[in-house]
Amino acid sequence: TLVFEAQRIVDLNVEKLKDEEIKNSDIMFTSTMIIQEDSQNELIDRVHFFGKKIVAGGPFPTSYPEKNSRIDYIIRGEGEVVLRPFLEDLVKGVAQREYSEREIIQSGRNNFPLTKSGRPDIKHTPLPRWDLLDLKKYFSPAIQFSRGCPFDCEFCDITAIYGRESRTKSNEQ
Repeated sequence: TLVFEAQRIVDLNVEKLKDEEIKNSDIMFTSTMIIQEDSQNELIDRVHFFGKKIVAGGPFPTSYPEKNSRIDYIIRGEGEVVLRPFLEDLVKGVAQREYSEREIIQSGRNNFPLTKSGRPDIKHTPLPRWDLLDLKKYFSPAIQFSRGCPFDCEFCDITAIYGRESRTKSNEQ
């Protein structure tokens, strides 16, 4: 069983990441949207300055892995499928630089339930770790309850990343 001690989530939209938080971490993870490329690059510089590794996931690394050449590890696709195999390899000391949802599923390493169309069934996604955020810094925190979209708007990358099948979480989630 993999056991990790998550420190806390630092949302750079509402607070600054302190050097001490980087120094006291073994590895840093970031989830980045395309618009946040510059912020992610600044974070890479800071994390590497302290000799730490950084893992990038989210829409930006998923859609543009070639623009993420300075990232130590890239997680492409939905975390429910990709994160566990990456962490298993990291613990064993055999982590690859890039992991993709499609490759994990094709290799048979996925252990997360999938829908009939082969997407992660988010009804099985764990509850968010709200205790890792300072909720006082938010007027109204966002709650994701669905992924995917039946439309294919040219300006949007949702269908490229999450597919055209709308998937929802349960009311309890």
